Amino acid sequence: MSTTEQQWSQVIENKKFDRERLSLKGKSKVLIRNCDFSVNESEEAMLTLSNCQDCRVEGCKFHDKDTEGVALKIRGGDTKRIVVDNCEFYKLTYNAGNGGEPVRIGNSETSGVSFDCTVRNCYFHDLRADPETVSIKSCGNVIENCRHENCKSSFVIRHGGFAKIRNNRFKGEGGIRIYGYGNEITGNHFEDNQSEKFPPITLGAGNVEKDPNFSAPDKPTGREASDGHDKYAQINNNTIKNNTYQNCRRTIVKRTDKPLRPINSDIQELEEAPDASEVDELEQREATEEREKEKRDKGREQ
Repeated sequence: MSTTEQQWSQVIENKKFDRERLSLKGKSKVLIRNCDFSVNESEEAMLTLSNCQDCRVEGCKFHDKDTEGVALKIRGGDTKRIVVDNCEFYKLTYNAGNGGEPVRIGNSETSGVSFDCTVRNCYFHDLRADPETVSIKSCGNVIENCRHENCKSSFVIRHGGFAKIRNNRFKGEGGIRIYGYGNEITGNHFEDNQSEKFPPITLGAGNVEKDPNFSAPDKPTGREASDGHDKYAQINNNTIKNNTYQNCRRTIVKRTDKPLRPINSDIQELEEAPDASEVDELEQREATEEREKEKRDKGREQ
């Protein structure tokens, strides 16, 4: 169904958010279209969709934020089917720690919940903020047909699983980092990536066999947990194939800093990481900081 055919309960369009944030809670069928977000309030997201369903963010721009805070935050255990389409994210430069992602889909408490969100046809470029361009912390999400150019960050399946990252084009630094069960990474193209820290594809090593919010490696609980976690779930039953690489120093790099290696997976073009010190430091900082940030966010939003 096209945007024009959809029956929207509310339309927010052609607005400029440079002085105030936009936050929606418990809404359904809201269209946010052709809006410009440059509000630079510290420790706050530019746009928050909390426990929303069947909403669309279309043709919007998120830019020029150098303070802590996510650009587009999608959160809450009742979240379903948010679509982010044809948006642009650039000049987001907060890099003093975790908490400046351009897009975050869920948090560790919702890693066992299927959000079924889609990010498509978006343009991410010149980002120098959090090491996760899109941070996935829930299940069943798709990133497709996006462009990602010259970013010190990657698309990351941090918690949850059953994600599909497909048919995206990456140029320069930045790629995809993966953990968890049932992910599919297919049809992506990587060009001119000479980075050791953000290579085309990184397979994270796990420190637990399953996500804490899964009842088994392949079974999300479907419920929001009462507390967060900072675990790295073992890669299991992932498919990584039909990706292409042009003038890249590396292709797929397998991390070896944690005990649990990928299992039961169809992976092409696999390499071992020769020197992972930079990524080790990144992940250690990420794990220690993210739960504190999530607790602060939860306290403000209650």
